[in-house]
Amino acid sequence: TTTSVAVYHNGYLRHIAVVPFGGDHVTHDLMSLGLGFATAKNVKINNVRNALSPDVNINSVLKITDKYNNEQMVRTKDIVALIEARLSEIISLCMDELERSQYKSDLKAGIVVTGGVSNMEYFDSFVAQQTGMLVRKGSHSSHLAEESVANNSKPEFALLVGLLLNADATCVSLSPEQPSEDIEDGIENEEKTGKEDKIEKNLVSDHKAKRQNSNDKKSVRKGLFDKIGSLFEDKEGTIED
Repeated sequence: TTTSVAVYHNGYLRHIAVVPFGGDHVTHDLMSLGLGFATAKNVKINNVRNALSPDVNINSVLKITDKYNNEQMVRTKDIVALIEARLSEIISLCMDELERSQYKSDLKAGIVVTGGVSNMEYFDSFVAQQTGMLVRKGSHSSHLAEESVANNSKPEFALLVGLLLNADATCVSLSPEQPSEDIEDGIENEEKTGKEDKIEKNLVSDHKAKRQNSNDKKSVRKGLFDKIGSLFEDKEGTIED
C-alpha cells in the first residue's frame, strides 16, 4: 500500500504526492518476528492499537495463536520498536512533501490524518510529536446517511466517500491568484488554435476533394479508352493492325 499526501491552501489543491509506504509495510515488518502474513496482519489489527501509548508496558509478552492453533510468544518491546520505526519513516517522507509544496508554514489548520493506520490509539499524538504541527483525525460520518454510519464510518473508507461526494466536481479550479491577463491570453490562444485547426481541416478537405476529382477524371478517360479500343477488336478479341 501507499500513503497519499494532499496539500490544500485557501480552498485549492496545491500539491499532491504518493509515498511508497503504508499499512501493509507494517504487516511485513511484523513478519520479521517469525509470523506468517495472516498472523502478522491479525496482530496489527487487534494488538497494536495502543502500541503508541505512553503507558504501554514494553516489558510484557504477547501470546499469539495462528490459524493452525500454533502458539508463539512475541515481546511487546519488539512490536513497538518496529511500528515506531516504520511510522516515523512514513511521516518523515510526508513532511518532505509538505516542504516540497512550499506551503508548510501556511497550513494553520495543521494536518488531518485518515486511513486504516489512523485507527491506532494515540496515532494523532504520535504524528504531532513527530512533526510539531497540529494534528487531528479526519471523519466523514457527517456525510453519511444515519443508517450507514455504523458500517461505513471507518477511516479507511474516507477516500472512497470523498470521491463519491465530489464525483461531479471539476478537477481544475481557477485559482484567485491567477492573473486575469493569463486567462485572456489562454482564451486568445485557444481561439487561435481553433482557427488554425479549422484552416488545417479545410486544407485537408480540399486536398481530398482534388484527389477524388483527379481519380474521377482518370476513371472517365479509362472508360473512353476502353470503348474506343473495343471498336477495333476482332471476333478473336485482338486489336487489328
